Amino acid sequence: MRPSIDYIELDGPTTLSALVAAIGPAAASPPADATVTIVDLEGDVYATVQYDAVDRDTWPYMVTIESGSDDLAAVRIATLRIADRIQRAGWRYRLTSDAQDGVLSHSAGSQITFDTARAIVAGAASVRGFFGEDFQVADAGWENDDVYLVAVQTPDGPAFDAPDLLVDKRTGALREVYGMLGRDPVSGLVPVHR
Repeated sequence: MRPSIDYIELDGPTTLSALVAAIGPAAASPPADATVTIVDLEGDVYATVQYDAVDRDTWPYMVTIESGSDDLAAVRIATLRIADRIQRAGWRYRLTSDAQDGVLSHSAGSQITFDTARAIVAGAASVRGFFGEDFQVADAGWENDDVYLVAVQTPDGPAFDAPDLLVDKRTGALREVYGMLGRDPVSGLVPVHR
C-alpha cells in the first residue's frame, strides 16, 4: 500500500512566514531565518513547510501534507484547501502525491464556475449512476490537462464531507471518487492514477 502523503511545490511567496500564514492563518510565524517549520492542521494532519535556496529558480518552496494515521482522505481534503489558498494568492504550484502517479493539479489549471460544474456532473451518466439522481454540486472545482475536480453533496451528507469527483474532460466519465471514507475507484472504470 502506498503512503498517503501529498506534496505541493510552489514559487511565489517572498518568505516562509508568508506561506505559513496562507496555509494556517492561526499558525505561529516561524523565525526569520527558518527554512523549515511544521503547521498543525485538522485532526492528526500536519504540513511540513520548507524553503530550499538550491531550487530558487524552479520550486523553492515545498509543502508536505501527511497524517499520523496515514489517512489519504483527511490528507487530500487538507491538500485541496491549501491548494485553493495558494491559487488565491496567485502563486505558481504543482501538486503530486505518493499515493498516485503524475501531477494531480497545477497552477496552469483554472477554476470552473458552479454552472460549469453542475453541467459537468449532470451530464455524466456515470456520476448519476454512482450517486443516484438526488445530489448537488457542493463546490465548483478546478480543471487541468485532462480532468475536472468537482465536489458534490448528497442530501444526507454535510457540505464539508462532500466527496470530490475526478471527471474525464474528454468523455465525461467519472474516474475516481474521494471522500471521508477514502479513495473509491468507480467499478468498471479505469482510475486516473493507480
